[in-house]
Amino acid sequence: MGKKQAEKYIKEYIARLKPGLSSYKVILYGSFIKGAYKPGESDIDLLVISKGFTNMDDDERLDFLYKNTVGLPLDWHIYGFTPDEIKKISPLNTLSEALRTGKQLN
Repeated sequence: MGKKQAEKYIKEYIARLKPGLSSYKVILYGSFIKGAYKPGESDIDLLVISKGFTNMDDDERLDFLYKNTVGLPLDWHIYGFTPDEIKKISPLNTLSEALRTGKQLN
């Protein structure tokens, strides 16, 4: 599967989030953005930021995020945060780099 097909699966994933989250941002980061994506080897790194995660614990967030990948044959690496949690991320945390270098997709 090439990069174009991976892009289609990423768009499909973003569309699947809509029924469960009224407002959200999706940020793509990592090898896909850096131009180092290798089909079959690289994963898809996403940050999903939404107030809808406020009343979810970590397990509920992961369950919601990953159940939407079913049938999309990529290796997914997804984090879910509230906007308030994003504001508190340390600049030393690897996720702060994702926020700086990633690309918002929606």
